[in-house]
Amino acid sequence: MWYSAKLLFVSKIEGRPVEESLFEESIILVESDSLANAQKHALKLAEDSEHGYENEQGERVEWEFQKLIEIQDLCEESLYSGIEVFSTLSYRHNESDEAERVEENP
Repeated sequence: MWYSAKLLFVSKIEGRPVEESLFEESIILVESDSLANAQKHALKLAEDSEHGYENEQGERVEWEFQKLIEIQDLCEESLYSGIEVFSTLSYRHNESDEAERVEENP
């Protein structure tokens, strides 16, 4: 079975405050026989992807894995073009829609 795993990474630059850190949410695909094994595999892949380099200003940059945010079973046996690999549901108020309604009905 296939799973999607949402991972959180942080970029730390030597000598800069934590408030200036850049964060990345990454979604990867993991093939596994169970959710538990998919989580282990995702964690291993995330930890293995940590890396560092020197930026253009000569500062040391370290990309560190922070946490596994979420993992989802794709419920599909095989992958194909257009397959949904991750989704999030939320309630959100659209302020632009509200503004349009007010202008239409003075």
